[in-house]
Amino acid sequence: MKSSKADFQNLAILNSEFFTNSTLKKFNSKLPHLKELSLLNCPKITTELLTILPSFTFLEKIKLEGLPLLDFTSSFFFSEKSIVLTLPKLKTVFLKNCQGISELNLHCQALESLQIQDCLKVLFILFLFYLNNNNDNDNNNNNNNKRFQKLTLINVHL
Repeated sequence: MKSSKADFQNLAILNSEFFTNSTLKKFNSKLPHLKELSLLNCPKITTELLTILPSFTFLEKIKLEGLPLLDFTSSFFFSEKSIVLTLPKLKTVFLKNCQGISELNLHCQALESLQIQDCLKVLFILFLFYLNNNNDNDNNNNNNNKRFQKLTLINVHL
């Protein structure tokens, strides 16, 4: 049975000393409809990850855990030099034990859940999510518009 490359929507890489940013770039063409990405204890993943993630346009869930070289910092808090992650379909972000993260700037229209655990350097979190502006009527209390539902911070010193 032949499998289409579009069949795979979840990718989890666990405890890999050999998985790098360039390896992840190769998955973009092979998994164009990737919805969930988990990178756990992959010590060679660096901040370059943030330039790769937007190319996965269908991503809905990201789980990053134990990535020591992931460094979301800048010299000015949320200035033009800040790292901004823009993923319009992203619903869930889970960050755990990523010690290099001090700033997190998310522009995600569909964001519903942000969980940060044991990222001790986090100083600022900025997330912007945009609600669909349905101009069909004045009552925009449409159940189709999902709103941000969950913010969890554990062992984070803001």
